[in-house]
Amino acid sequence: MSWRLNKKQAGGGALFDLGSHILDLVRYLLGEYRAVFATTCTFIKERPLPDESASLPGPKFSIGWMRYHIASQFDFITRIVEKREARPSFLDGYKVQEVMETAQVSAREKRWVSLDELI
Repeated sequence: MSWRLNKKQAGGGALFDLGSHILDLVRYLLGEYRAVFATTCTFIKERPLPDESASLPGPKFSIGWMRYHIASQFDFITRIVEKREARPSFLDGYKVQEVMETAQVSAREKRWVSLDELI
């Protein structure tokens, strides 16, 4: 298992590494979180190590990935130069962090936890 998914090594485990992106998307689509009920468990305990000879699915995949990241970097730099707010912003990251911290409390205490309880 990757160290990034290991809570003891990375602090938040898969929730912080991967879940943050989903939580950000849900917040973007549906608005602010008010309360969280979470469970944190690993459903797949062992994962095979990646085959060192394996590569990306194909040339179209890698080109698409590169275009997306180049466009994202261009947008970010352009917003800085034009003094426009970058998206996602630091506030967006902070809001997602609040939800993840609340989720950890909820999982530990096995109950719904309001974000207001932790602020």
